[in-house]
Amino acid sequence: MQAFSVAIIDDNSSIRKLIRQLLRQNFPQLKIIAEAGGVREGIVLLEDKQPDILFLDMELGDGMGFELLEMVGESSTRVIVISAFESYAYHAIHADITDYLLKPISAPDLRLAVLKASKQLEQQRQKEKEGEAELELSDDRLVLRTATSFHLIVVDDIVYCHSEAGYSTFFLKDERKIVISKTLKAVEEILNGFLFFRIHKSYLLNCRYMQSFHKTGEMYIVLSSGERLPVASRKKEAFTLFLLKMRNL
Repeated sequence: MQAFSVAIIDDNSSIRKLIRQLLRQNFPQLKIIAEAGGVREGIVLLEDKQPDILFLDMELGDGMGFELLEMVGESSTRVIVISAFESYAYHAIHADITDYLLKPISAPDLRLAVLKASKQLEQQRQKEKEGEAELELSDDRLVLRTATSFHLIVVDDIVYCHSEAGYSTFFLKDERKIVISKTLKAVEEILNGFLFFRIHKSYLLNCRYMQSFHKTGEMYIVLSSGERLPVASRKKEAFTLFLLKMRNL
């Protein structure tokens, strides 16, 4: 196993101490780089660090762990949820977590979860290494390479990108779809400087194709095609400012 980094977010200091002890006993090569006891501290932690493995409690003193799952987004961080309740398991699993551990945490369960996370990280890094040449920007054109084909597309022809399980799908204005083995974070970085905004952990929007932005309740945008895309609540303020700046361009 590689020397992956670990962070722990739990409002119970005894649980944090137990996880530290179990990790040191079973995986001495892992490096614990940060801890937090709540949502606010967790936000600071995740903005400053990008751990390979994150242990995350669901019920924190100042909020819910789900608020922090969006911050992890499409990074390579593998999340292991820890909770005293089974009721959060359905939502957590659908948020692309690695494992769900019920308290009290046992050494065997923790070992299996860490091994699973480590395997996913190793596979992701290998996939990224193999796919280094899949994404390249040349002026206003993007070069996309898949296992079977080569595409040269105009950046403005990208309506939006959707990411799932480490793959990104490009939705083009001519209704084509192109899938590459790159995270949305990598796509977002290469398209920095164009009118794209990360409205959700799974969606990168070309704002030229947005028709309207609905800010109440379950927030979403409507594309010129009529399709709806979700907007994460924590993105509302930054997205609104981005749209205002667009008007002045």
